Amino acid sequence: RQRYPDAKWARGPRLHNILSERVNQRWINVADNDAAETALKDVLTSDGAFEAGRRTMVFAKTVKAAERVADCVRAAAVEANAHDAEIFVYTKNTHVSERFEMIQAFGERGGIFVCTDSASRGIDVKGGVQHVVQADFAQDAVSYLHRVGRTARAGASGSATSIVRPAEKVLADTLRAAVESGVAIEDSFSRNRQFAKKRKKYGDDHHMNLVRERVNESKPTASSST
Repeated sequence: RQRYPDAKWARGPRLHNILSERVNQRWINVADNDAAETALKDVLTSDGAFEAGRRTMVFAKTVKAAERVADCVRAAAVEANAHDAEIFVYTKNTHVSERFEMIQAFGERGGIFVCTDSASRGIDVKGGVQHVVQADFAQDAVSYLHRVGRTARAGASGSATSIVRPAEKVLADTLRAAVESGVAIEDSFSRNRQFAKKRKKYGDDHHMNLVRERVNESKPTASSST
């Protein structure tokens, strides 16, 4: 756009987009890690995640973080008297054969599937995933889309809950604005995922301003409305 300011830009359906009418999204801002763990427990309990057959995916940012999140989920299960709840931990360190068995068991019996972005694409869960929880918010827009895209597949409905710490709030707020405005996220975020670099170069408001531009562009002009 900067290089060709006089060009006419046309848009069609986007691959990386959220069908917001089928995904019920919730955003929870927290002050620190302790508050994040409390929020995660509350979300799982209130959503009925430990009920038989319920399938919930919980995303963490690293292998180490996944273990921390899994401990939190186990504690929540004990507090909910769900001692038989199945809790899976799926990361890049999980052996290939174990991955297949884990996904199959999760699809057939349900449970809590704690994972990293290694499970955000390329897997098929039998029966679908009812709820995606970001215990650690995604590091970029594309990762966010792939994570949330694990639910509401094949015409089904689903839920997504994002737990947002202060350091993640700029990205989360911008993505939320795009989703709630119906703006295609591809249009406002670079495909190379370098959100942090562009934020540092152009400032915290750079991507939010792009979202606002897309919203304004989508509004009918006076000539087109007559």
